[in-house]
Amino acid sequence: MTITKGRSAFSLWFAGETVSQLGTSLAMLGWTLLAYSVTHDVRAAALVGALRTATQIVTVLPGGLISDRLDRRSLLLLDAGVEVLLYGVLAAFIVTDVLSLGLLAALAVIQGACSGALGSVRHTVLPDLVEEDELGEAVARMQTRDAVIATLGPPLGGVLYGIAPVVPFMSNVVLSAMEWAFTTRLPRRLGTLDRERPTEPLHAALFAGFGWLRRSRAAQTLLLLGLIGNCAVISLAIGLNLHLQATGQGAWRVGVVDGVAGIGLVLGGMLAQRVIGRWSARALITAAMLTMAVLVAVLAVAHSFAWMVGLTLLLFVPVPTVAVAGQPYLLGLIPDELRGRVLTAAGLASLVFSAGAQALAGLVLGSAGFAALAWGVAVLLLLAAAVGAFSAEVRAIPGPGAESAE
Repeated sequence: MTITKGRSAFSLWFAGETVSQLGTSLAMLGWTLLAYSVTHDVRAAALVGALRTATQIVTVLPGGLISDRLDRRSLLLLDAGVEVLLYGVLAAFIVTDVLSLGLLAALAVIQGACSGALGSVRHTVLPDLVEEDELGEAVARMQTRDAVIATLGPPLGGVLYGIAPVVPFMSNVVLSAMEWAFTTRLPRRLGTLDRERPTEPLHAALFAGFGWLRRSRAAQTLLLLGLIGNCAVISLAIGLNLHLQATGQGAWRVGVVDGVAGIGLVLGGMLAQRVIGRWSARALITAAMLTMAVLVAVLAVAHSFAWMVGLTLLLFVPVPTVAVAGQPYLLGLIPDELRGRVLTAAGLASLVFSAGAQALAGLVLGSAGFAALAWGVAVLLLLAAAVGAFSAEVRAIPGPGAESAE
């Protein structure tokens, strides 16, 4: 399958989104390192990161409403422009050696607010750029791209920071300027603005995404499958890292496992591009969940580090397939005028469940050991496979070659 609708528009958006994600990844580690270099206090450095994350979470729901009420192309331009300005100011403070904890915390709050309020529009515009039956290929490309950046971005950001603290932030300035340039060439209007209920109370408008999710059984099922897959993988990855550290395996082995997991995601994204459109969503979801369940079960009894590395690589390969199988159909279900709020509501749910999965992984690991954690994850994935195989909502997803329902 090849993306045909507005191919140049999609390519421009994809290029802008890619350089933006790369810039964010390069600068992410720099925030923590910079905070510590300014304060020489690990608590203060952690506080800066916490302020940035907390502000981002608080502004996510308003961001979904904004992306439904305002022109999405203009919001993309505003987001890129703010990034250029903010990181340019931060770079200037670093070069002139006037950066303090107060200034850094203020910039972190501003960056978190902008990321929360404007960042949600990035994925909201995807259905405006491709046909509904091309969403699968587009999502698969995004999964592969995100995996590559997540694997290479932080280490590269650390290398750039080692050259000079200002380098990763100036890199983000350049990349955000490139994103702005790409976005200026997108179509003038993206999305259908929600102007039908201008007198709707603000709280009702903000939480309209949750209301739509509550009414849609199909969306609930697909969201549940995504949450189970993400939480299972996250809890296992956290548990495996902590297990290696607790057993004195060495920090380099943790790095190897994390790197291999990233490679697995990249390979999985490439594989997803090949299988999408050939297998039904039901078959893809069931096969992916079953494969991961079996691999996790083997990992529960594996004691060799070499086995852990190989199983981790294979375990992360099916992960993008779950997203590629269900996300395009979900995007097609969501009314355009609610898309921003629905996606931010789903994103918040994923964030809450992911945090809970990390905490639960630590508790299980500390009380029962890694094998118990792995067996628990395997059972969870088997339940997800059963949902994928027998759920009427999953069976209703059009198969390869089927006409999309309006």
